[in-house]
Amino acid sequence: MSIETHVKGILFLSFFMANCCLSAAIPIQTEDLGIHSFSTYNNTSRSIVKYEKTKVERLLQYNKDSACLYIENLLRRASFLYDTVLLTEAFYLKGIAFYMDASFDTAAVFFSKSAQLASCKRCPDQRAAIYSKTSENLFLTDQSEEATEYLGKAWEISERNNDYETRVRILITLARQLDRLGLSNQYLSFIRLLRMNYLPWVKDSLLRVQICQLNAVQLSRAGKHKLARACASEVFKSMAKNSSSYLSLNVGRTLSLLCYYEGDKVKAYNVLKEAGEMAMNDKFLLEASYIYNLAAHFLQQDGEPQQALIYQRKVMQLREKVGFRMPLMSAYINYAIALQKAGRPDSIPFYLEKALGLANQCHYLPEQKRASEELAKYYQGRGEFKRGLVYLKNANYFENQIVRRLSNDQKKMLASKIVSRGTEEEIYGLQSKIQANFWLIVLVGFVGGLLIIAFFLAIENRKRESNLHLLEVKRKILIANLSPNFIFNSLVAIKNIIRAGRNEEAARYLSSFARLIRVIMVSPQVDFHSLDKELSVLENYFQLQQIWLEERLTYETQVPEEMLGNRMVIPPFFCHPVIEQIIFLAQSKKDMHIHALISFAHKEKMINQEIRLELKGSMDFFHEIIKQPKLKKTIELTMQRLDILNKGLDHHHKARFSLTSQPGTEISIITIALNFPV
Repeated sequence: MSIETHVKGILFLSFFMANCCLSAAIPIQTEDLGIHSFSTYNNTSRSIVKYEKTKVERLLQYNKDSACLYIENLLRRASFLYDTVLLTEAFYLKGIAFYMDASFDTAAVFFSKSAQLASCKRCPDQRAAIYSKTSENLFLTDQSEEATEYLGKAWEISERNNDYETRVRILITLARQLDRLGLSNQYLSFIRLLRMNYLPWVKDSLLRVQICQLNAVQLSRAGKHKLARACASEVFKSMAKNSSSYLSLNVGRTLSLLCYYEGDKVKAYNVLKEAGEMAMNDKFLLEASYIYNLAAHFLQQDGEPQQALIYQRKVMQLREKVGFRMPLMSAYINYAIALQKAGRPDSIPFYLEKALGLANQCHYLPEQKRASEELAKYYQGRGEFKRGLVYLKNANYFENQIVRRLSNDQKKMLASKIVSRGTEEEIYGLQSKIQANFWLIVLVGFVGGLLIIAFFLAIENRKRESNLHLLEVKRKILIANLSPNFIFNSLVAIKNIIRAGRNEEAARYLSSFARLIRVIMVSPQVDFHSLDKELSVLENYFQLQQIWLEERLTYETQVPEEMLGNRMVIPPFFCHPVIEQIIFLAQSKKDMHIHALISFAHKEKMINQEIRLELKGSMDFFHEIIKQPKLKKTIELTMQRLDILNKGLDHHHKARFSLTSQPGTEISIITIALNFPV
């Protein structure tokens, strides 16, 4: 079948798909429509197929025999279990192995088997994905007519099922084949189509990488090296973070090539070094050989043939270890060229003959031509003109076949100008629609931004109000703690002690008063202080009250020994305002006696602070204390402070405050309790 028929088929299919995708609505699907992630499969099948595919891909990069043996076992297992999903993938992977070994006809057979088996399945997503992948590889094996047929079937399925990402894969395949055939105008049209119409909506990270890589190459060819480098650099970083697959390494090679030709050689070598280390660590020997081959090319360009020879030897050794013929024949030729430039011509014919032998076995025209040309140069340089002439004639024969194909491609490219122009016009029409959509997106984004700003401003305003409320509560707490009556009574009592000549006692009380005032002043600035400090402050407070009330006030403390000296903390002066109000109201009665019992306990991850006030007085006075407005305000303030403490805590870890009373005829009891989590 002639190349003219192949090119006609590709051009017709390209024009048909470009028209369809430009005129049809774009359905956006978010699920991954890769070969092994179909929604109709159960999770077990997807996991098994994905695992087997990943393992075979790694083996193909590592060793040919191991990969082929594993694929054969996979085929036998899939046939025995009659697992058609696994069998379809196994045929496809076996075709890949034969293609890498330059057995193109055999590879095409297995690709066709995979596609035929997929056509029997009910799942349209699977058929479309297999058709797309198979067609891409059939193009490489010169089965253009069959590849075009499968690509058309995949496109029809994707249109019927609104399979958006399969369309993208098909367009990427077409763009690569148009570039391979030298149809640059159509290639540029499809790159623009992918970049403008599809890239903003593609969710699959691998598809985005492939589109960006094609775009970077196209920008470089257009002379926009900085944009191309930025595009490839961004893709390489994202791939290096999320995956160590050979796709990220391939992007790394593209990036280093762009950096080198832009003049940033240091960056180019650094990217190659990073990619090479990544490839060797992940056992991607074949991809590592491509990286080292590019490094050798850079070194030869920079005038370092000895270093280039070292890298080419690494390339050859790695590809010999892997064992696939197609990359191996290229390695032999490149190593022979490196030997020539390094001034070591003795082994050149040996490696060139090996490469030519492999190329003749595979009927691989490009390497047949290269090997024949290099052998002709070698023998002409040695003065063996007859022998060199034979190889030169062979090289001319191979070149004529290649040129004939290229000539047909050029004719078809010129004949397709109308198609190209029509595609360009439709793309420019699409661009105006995209611009309109862009401004709509900008407007929606602007309105959304305003809403987000308003939302955050509301949150900030609420925080500000909360902070102001907190400051107000702290101010009120400070005022409640600094009772003017208590300060005045304490100072008058200390003055009377001084007048009585009890200077040491007065000094002790003054020291207690100063410590108490200092702690009260600092308390609004801290949320917690130690249990020992709280106990000391309460004792100081009751000692100062005893100076004024004398025998009318007594107190005692009960604290377990294991709690003393511990690092337990509680809110400072939490119960103090309530105690102060009760004592202040009770001291006006001369016959009123107050006994305070201060106790602390530790139970079930809670600290229990209890202050029990026993009031010996009349029943009427007890009810008068409870109904006082000042006491009610103090209790409300204490509850507000409790709400601030409990903010952000769950129900089981919240602090609790209680005020209970037991009125009696002679003794009334008021209990002030605080339960606080450790």
